[in-house]
Amino acid sequence: MNKNICRYLNGDIHMNMKQIVIGVITITFLSSLFFVGSSVAVAEDTVFYVGGSGMGNYSSIQDALDLASDGDTVFVYPGVYNENIFINTSLHLIGDDAETTIVDGQGLGNVLSVYASSVSIDSLTVQHSLIPVFEKENGTTPSDNSTSDSSKPGFQKDVINDTYYDELYNGINYSGMFITADLVEIRSCIIRDCHIGVVFNNVSNDVIADSSFFDNSNGINMYNSNNCNIINSTLSENEQGCSLLQTSISIFTGCSITNNNASGFSLTNSNRNIVYNNVFSGNYFGVVVSTQSEDNIFYKNNFYNAVGMHSIDNALNLWDYNGLGNYWDDYQGTDEDSDGIGDQSYVFTLIGEDHFPLMEPVVMDAFDTMSISMLTPMDGAEVTGLMNISGVIESSVGIDTVQVQIDDGDLLVATGTDNFTLQYDTSMLSSGSHSLYVYGMNVQGDIVVSQVDFIVEEDGSGSEGDAGDGSPTPGIGAIVGIMVVVLFMVVVSIKKKR
Repeated sequence: MNKNICRYLNGDIHMNMKQIVIGVITITFLSSLFFVGSSVAVAEDTVFYVGGSGMGNYSSIQDALDLASDGDTVFVYPGVYNENIFINTSLHLIGDDAETTIVDGQGLGNVLSVYASSVSIDSLTVQHSLIPVFEKENGTTPSDNSTSDSSKPGFQKDVINDTYYDELYNGINYSGMFITADLVEIRSCIIRDCHIGVVFNNVSNDVIADSSFFDNSNGINMYNSNNCNIINSTLSENEQGCSLLQTSISIFTGCSITNNNASGFSLTNSNRNIVYNNVFSGNYFGVVVSTQSEDNIFYKNNFYNAVGMHSIDNALNLWDYNGLGNYWDDYQGTDEDSDGIGDQSYVFTLIGEDHFPLMEPVVMDAFDTMSISMLTPMDGAEVTGLMNISGVIESSVGIDTVQVQIDDGDLLVATGTDNFTLQYDTSMLSSGSHSLYVYGMNVQGDIVVSQVDFIVEEDGSGSEGDAGDGSPTPGIGAIVGIMVVVLFMVVVSIKKKR
């Protein structure tokens, strides 16, 4: 055997001592940087106090907000604060108690505006945004098919012509809270006497929980938003409870939507939202779905005492899911097999139909914070052939069923629950962009949805070795190239030792 090869295999390689010393010094230096960096103390987040009597308390909420940094907390003691607040930092704004800690906008624009992501607002009353007043042209009044309420001037609705509008809006969204950032949480707050209680404008992953909306022209407005949650909240005695425009993949659950003068809940150009475990009572209309709002799901809701009609659906939506519908207090059907589900559908204006109406009111379950984490495909993945669909669903009570839908196709049952998988043959799809929806149902019958968009490549045009999940695998050419480079390095190393 060649002498140099033997020396290499036996590890008898004579390295330059200078190179060894330099290597040891470099490793020692980098290690010291790591340990020094690890030992540096991280500054603790600061708490700013507003309205207290001790040293360092601020009299203005805005003054404290202006000095706060990301992660800080501004705590507000009880009192009435006549301010219009702007939040431009990722922080926590917490009141002592919503009943006694009040921010009053004095009728001047928005009361509280949020422009930074990852903000939480807790235990405040927010009241008195600007409420514009508009004159009706030529003293016109609603038609015979409309109703109006003089307590908040300018409102009217027309059922027959599928027109729902409020002259108060006119493109002006003065509100108690105006939110234009993602990951904002509003909890345990009271919003009252505002033009609009809360506006979500072009946001995602925002949350309203355990909050109350009273005496607003509109309780909640959501524009061009997605993946938001409205949980365990009360919307009562507003003109409208909650309105969605161009909003999708959001969840509304555990809410009491009562005695609103127009609709309790309305959707316009909004798709694939989920409305369940809510009570609609005493509204003129419980739910109004306008045209171009499709694939929304309404189930396990209780509808009582509508002044006009419980619901109006002008598009293709689901009023039951997985064999569970809603409770309607005016349902006249029978239940011959005593399974708790009516034998006849509940049909309402215009094309709405609940195939599984419930004979008794729904007992509301505790909210289960479910979430879906998609593993494959990733959003925007380019795929061809078999596409691997997989992910993880978190639930505090356990997942019962996972279903997958491609575009507007049939629902397909995935394998597994908490960890689910499914293979889908993308050759059945046209080339171009498509959407994948995953629905997870827990053992209580509650559901969560997630959306991923992917691109189907034309046959033969996909990346070499595409695994079908958007994660390319090394092609044969790449593997051969790597082997050649490694072999070349070995040969060069051997030659240097001759």
